[in-house]
Order: sequence, then C-alpha cells, then structure tokens
Amino acid sequence: MIAVEDTVLPEIRLWRVAHAMHANIGRSVVRQPILIEHRPGEGSRQPSRRDLLDLALNILNLFVPPKRAALDEQLPLKCFRGYCSTFAARHHEQFMRDFVDELAGAGGSISSTRIRAWIEMRRVAGVVLIADATDPEAMLESA
Repeated sequence: MIAVEDTVLPEIRLWRVAHAMHANIGRSVVRQPILIEHRPGEGSRQPSRRDLLDLALNILNLFVPPKRAALDEQLPLKCFRGYCSTFAARHHEQFMRDFVDELAGAGGSISSTRIRAWIEMRRVAGVVLIADATDPEAMLESA
C-alpha cells in the first residue's frame, strides 16, 4: 500500500474557466477539458456532472495511484485514458460530492491534509466492513 503522504502538493487548487473546471494537477486518467467559448458574452453554465466526476477521479488517482500487479486498492483499472486505482474508481463519486461540488462555482482549494484524512477514513471504513462480513462468530450467531 502506498503512503498518501508521498503526494507533494500542499493543496489542490480548482478554478473555473467558462463551464470547465481546471486544477493544478495533471490529468492522468481523463483528459483536460477543452474550452471553446462560442458566445463569451452570455452567462456561462456550471460544469457538467461528468466533468466534476472526471476531476475527482484524477485527484484521487494522484493520492492513491494504480500499481502494476497490486491486489489491493491500488489494483489498476482501465479508464478512458490510462489506468486508475481501484480506490479512485470506487470512491470518486463521493469525493466529488464531499469536495469538488462545493468548489464548482467560484473555485478554491482543498488541502492535501484534508484529502489524506478523507482517504484514511474510507480505508478504515472498508476494513471494518470486510472484518464484519468475514467474522465467523457473527455468522454462527445469525445461523
């Protein structure tokens, strides 16, 4: 398991240009949105849900990257472009709701410390769920 502390950015900055969300990270899984502004005088619409999900997937993939031959949450899954970790694929929708959604309007930043804590909470919750599901005493009690 990779330590998420290896991520060197102190924060992930998000900003909006027209209807596209941008970030201070490279897009490892889903390409950077293309911005074509046909009517710059009109009010710009909010970024699409898909754009926000793509951004969330890329952020999580930075913190929990895929690792070849891994059998845990770093197991690589084929994505649109490249590979993402199983963890990123499983949790990117919730990450979008918890962090990216609130910044979709005006932009802002998410500290890497908050992201690491969020990831660790998901990891601990996953271990507890697996332990509960495989507890032989609990299975005997329910029989």
